[in-house]
Amino acid sequence: MRRELPLIAASLLLIVRLGAAAPAQPTAKAKAEALADLEKGRKASGAGDYQGAIKSLSAAAAKDPSNAEAQFLLGFAYSHAKRMDDAIRHTRAAVKLSPRDANARYNLAYFLQTSGKKDESVKAYLDTLKLAPDHAGAHFNLGILLTEKKDPTGPFHCKRAAQLNATLSGPICKQ
Repeated sequence: MRRELPLIAASLLLIVRLGAAAPAQPTAKAKAEALADLEKGRKASGAGDYQGAIKSLSAAAAKDPSNAEAQFLLGFAYSHAKRMDDAIRHTRAAVKLSPRDANARYNLAYFLQTSGKKDESVKAYLDTLKLAPDHAGAHFNLGILLTEKKDPTGPFHCKRAAQLNATLSGPICKQ
C-alpha cells in the first residue's frame, strides 16, 4: 500500500493539472456557426427584437465563448429586455475578453448604475476614462454620480462632458 501512495498522488496531481488547462478552442465549424448566430443577433437587436437577439446571441456565445462581441451584444440585448443581472454578467464577460474596449466598460458602468450599484459604477466609469479620456457619456454619468455623493470632482466631470458634447447637461450637473 505504501508503494502505491506516490503513484496515486502523482495521478491526482496530473488530473488536477489537466482540469486547470485552458478551455478547448471552438472548431472552425463552431466559429462559423457562431458568426452566423452573431449576425442574426445583430439584425434582431437592430429591429428591436431583443428576445430574438438574446436567443441568437446566446447560441453564438455558447458556440464560441471567446467572442467578446457576442458577450457585449448579449449584455446590450439583456439590458433592453430589463434583465440587468444578465446584462451585467455578459458585459463583464465582454470586458474580461476584451479589457481595452472602452465601450464595453462604459456599458458595464451604465448597467451597474441603472441597477443601483453606484460604487461599482463609479469605478467602472473611471476605468472607462482611463481607456478613453474624452468619453463624454462616462464623464457625464460619473459627474452625476459624484455630484449626488457631494464629491468635489463631480462638477469637473459634468463640465468636461458638456465641453465634449454640448447636449450633455442636466439639472444635477448645474448644482
